[in-house]
Amino acid sequence: PKPKDPNGWLVVFVAAKEGRGPITVVGWYRDATFHRSSELRPEYKETSGFPLTSDRKKYSYCISAPAAHLIPIDHRTVTISGSHFRSAAYIAVRGDGKSESWRKKLAELADSLTSTRATKTIRTPSRATIVFPDPEHRRRVEHAAIAAAKRWLKQHEYAWTSTQHLLCGYDLLGRHRATGAQLHVEVKGTSTETDYFYITQNEWLHSDSPFWRLALVTNALASPQTTILTREQIDFRFSLEPLAYRARSKARV
Repeated sequence: PKPKDPNGWLVVFVAAKEGRGPITVVGWYRDATFHRSSELRPEYKETSGFPLTSDRKKYSYCISAPAAHLIPIDHRTVTISGSHFRSAAYIAVRGDGKSESWRKKLAELADSLTSTRATKTIRTPSRATIVFPDPEHRRRVEHAAIAAAKRWLKQHEYAWTSTQHLLCGYDLLGRHRATGAQLHVEVKGTSTETDYFYITQNEWLHSDSPFWRLALVTNALASPQTTILTREQIDFRFSLEPLAYRARSKARV
């Protein structure tokens, strides 16, 4: 976009859910500036290790803002009609001299969403703040995921014992009724259909065991789908990113 005044824009980002579903609001930039051309990310000047795109090109940007707001995945429930995006990657709903009723409605939605929606905020140049769903929601998802994992074990002829209270790196100990073979099952659940999870250092360290498995339960609260993964399959399907560090006092000499 190249508006006459490039400054002071509220830019709301949307995406098709799962790449093919309804157009869903995922976040926004407040008080954003449109640049007249795409510019390379400044990190490329500071480090040689900054990642490239999937086709091995450097990332660029044409919008900057003092703050970005990302709606946590479990809270992305606001959808809009995709018909307005059929011939353009972006649309202006206010500030571009247009006055159709559908633009006004989208502008009102944007005002309401950005003033009340629970988000996690990324303030440049610091990193994202970690925000998780509320404790009650987490508890419900966890219980539903554990129940789904137990059903999977039963269906595959495993007896199970809960080890959650032992903090041993997995939640369920499974023993095959016929062979006695063990499975050490760590359970992760999400209320969405998106494959993602958080894992602790202790849980990940235990993943080196040949008995360890991850039971990933998606859509846990509505229609649970359980996928059992080995460490090798996780390494192939997922990228693990550190979200927090623990600081310890250095020994004094």
